[in-house]
Amino acid sequence: MYQAQYLFKTGASVFGPWMPRQADNIIIYLEGVSRSTGATLTAQLFHKDSETTGPGSAVSPDKATSTSSGVTSASYEGLKEFVRYQFSVSSKGDDDYVSFRMLPAEWFDSVNGNTSI
Repeated sequence: MYQAQYLFKTGASVFGPWMPRQADNIIIYLEGVSRSTGATLTAQLFHKDSETTGPGSAVSPDKATSTSSGVTSASYEGLKEFVRYQFSVSSKGDDDYVSFRMLPAEWFDSVNGNTSI
C-alpha cells in the first residue's frame, strides 16, 4: 500500500520495492488523488523468482490506468515468488504531476485451474 505519492513530469517511471507474493493471483487497486489536466498514471505489476536477478518481467496483460480521481483496478494471474509495481506518468507538459495511492490488494489462489473469486 502506498499513501499519497507524487510523480512529476511526463515519461517519469519508478519501481516500488520487491515484496513476496501472498497467493498465485492478485487484484490491485490504484486511486488517483489529484493530477494536472491531461496527466495519466499507469501501474504495472512485475514479478520474478527469488534466484532471478534483474528487474523482473511485466505481468501481462492488465495495467491499472488512472486518468481522473477515483479507483481503478487490474488483475494478474500466475505470479512468481516476488512482485513489485512500476508507476509511469504520461502527460502533455513537463510540469505536470499525479498524486496517487495504492490501496490494499486482494490475493487469491487458483483452485483446480479456476481463478474466479
